[in-house]
Amino acid sequence: MKSILISLFICLSMCGSFVTLYGQNSTAFLSVFPAQDSIIQPNSLRFGTDKLANTFIFSNDADASIYGKNGLNFFMRQRYRGTIMRTSTTAVRDDQGIHIAASQNISDNLCFIGQVLWFTTKDSRSIALQSAQKLGYYGGLGFKPNNYVSTEALIGYENNQQLGVQAGGISTYGMVKIKPIPLNENLFLQGNGYGTYTSIDDNRHSSDADFRVSCFNYISPLSNSKLLIDIHSTLLNRDFYSPVLGSFDSLSIERRLEQRIMLNTELGLDIYGPLSASMQLQVESADIDRLYRQPIEGVPTTSVNRNLEELVISLTTSLHVKNLHGIKHQAGLTIYSRDENNSVQKVFDLASIDENVIRKQEFLRDNTTNRIRFFEQSTLPLSAQDTLLFNGSASLLQYNTPSTDNNDDRDEQVLIANLDWIHRISPSLTMSLSTGIQNTHLVFIKSQRSALNNWNRIIRFSPSLHWILNSFEMHPRCEVMANYTVYDFENLIGDTKSFSFRQISYKDSIIYRLSKGYEIETRIFARLFDRGMLSWSEFSETPINTSTEQFIKMLIFVPSVNGIRTGIGVRYYALIQKNVLIDPLGQNALQPNVLTTSIGPEMSIQAQFSNGNTLQFQGWYEWQYSNEKLFRTLPNILLQSSIHF
Repeated sequence: MKSILISLFICLSMCGSFVTLYGQNSTAFLSVFPAQDSIIQPNSLRFGTDKLANTFIFSNDADASIYGKNGLNFFMRQRYRGTIMRTSTTAVRDDQGIHIAASQNISDNLCFIGQVLWFTTKDSRSIALQSAQKLGYYGGLGFKPNNYVSTEALIGYENNQQLGVQAGGISTYGMVKIKPIPLNENLFLQGNGYGTYTSIDDNRHSSDADFRVSCFNYISPLSNSKLLIDIHSTLLNRDFYSPVLGSFDSLSIERRLEQRIMLNTELGLDIYGPLSASMQLQVESADIDRLYRQPIEGVPTTSVNRNLEELVISLTTSLHVKNLHGIKHQAGLTIYSRDENNSVQKVFDLASIDENVIRKQEFLRDNTTNRIRFFEQSTLPLSAQDTLLFNGSASLLQYNTPSTDNNDDRDEQVLIANLDWIHRISPSLTMSLSTGIQNTHLVFIKSQRSALNNWNRIIRFSPSLHWILNSFEMHPRCEVMANYTVYDFENLIGDTKSFSFRQISYKDSIIYRLSKGYEIETRIFARLFDRGMLSWSEFSETPINTSTEQFIKMLIFVPSVNGIRTGIGVRYYALIQKNVLIDPLGQNALQPNVLTTSIGPEMSIQAQFSNGNTLQFQGWYEWQYSNEKLFRTLPNILLQSSIHF
């Protein structure tokens, strides 16, 4: 069955590469004047900083397009991402890419193209791709025979550098892209494709091929009738240096050959009145080879080709009910299947014992996953002020491995139900109650891991309020959550203990709008949570630790001046962690363990100018204390800016 499906996809992709002459506009990496992101202005500069935990993120992007009246067009795209991760050490990574292109019209349907592409990456850590750089120069022709079809053919030279090894060679590129072509009144056909080939040196080559063809219909935004058939085929060939022996002084050429074929089908049908149906079918086939150009003595994996074959099939069918009174129902079924097979082919001479060890390791990776899921979503307007929302699903997953040495075989059952009630008290005041439960049963099939079989139950209740007035608004939300993990054999195995996690939290956003444009904005978050050992049969808990977390931030904003809004204030954070210790008499005693606090001033600047330029700045300086002792001071700056020209 698998070979038949793969053969079918290959045939479809070959057809797709033919009809790609009748496809849609695509964004190929080397394509001149690729389509811009819909949310990004064509001529703009964007830069900023961000922080996530101990990772600092820096970005700098630029886009520029100039279309001259004499047929000379110019395009530039620049992307930069930098990260600094602080742990016990500091890791720095920089990624930079620049694409510059120009075209000169020769005739109404022919133009000359020239472009430069530069990409570099550097990482302070000792990893396989610690440093790499690519610089390419290309020239060629672009041909546009009509309003639908446009093609490009380029040839150039690429300079490639990886891990200190520099080389270069001839590089070629071809592309075709087409806007949707109407087959009849409602049916359209589109497709695109591109291919590249680069001879880096005598031993390393790089090639890409990407083809896509789609057929879709368009009737009306009010209609549920829909048809989409999308076929996508990708072929990647990479030769790169790899420090197999863990030393950058001894580099080997590793090859990765990857082919993926993807089919996506969507079908919608209006059955009768408010009743409609939909179907989505997704199929993906992958074939990946990993091997080396030359064997290395003492490294058996360099003498074989490790192949991975993957087939994923997902089918979702559902019925929809929607009427003029706002009642909505959707019920459906999803069937998912994934099959992974790993094999080994000997490429160079290798001892049988080493080959068998590698083959056994790859065989351990073989697995199949099957999941069936039922789901239902409903929206019920009870009155003009009340609405009831329900979302529920039930799924069963089976994960199987053919190897007798792999003990990951398991079944997993998941039941989820959420119920929300929304009540509109007045035009300015709305309240809601949200409840939810999730029940998961995990069962390992083989006895070696059956001690980990468990039930996980999550219960949640959350009321909230939204109160919005001209001079005041607040959005308080409280949540009570309990998470219980109960092992099936906890009474038989003393080392396996069930445990619980319980939490109550409160968060709010409050805004006071004072006179003359002054505002006070406050953010509040607080939670109390504990962890403990659980006896489900007696429904009793022995506390292990308890924690309290508090955060409050208050900013006072002054009236805006020329579109610039400025606020100053203070922020405070505290985390109190306590452990439950057992004294010699066996009685529980709650003793303080760790108190972590942080306090500091904060400033916020928000600017929106009439020409579309924006600036968002947020900075604060914090003094961090541990058990009331100052251990660090830290400045924090978050910046996002967009300049249009």
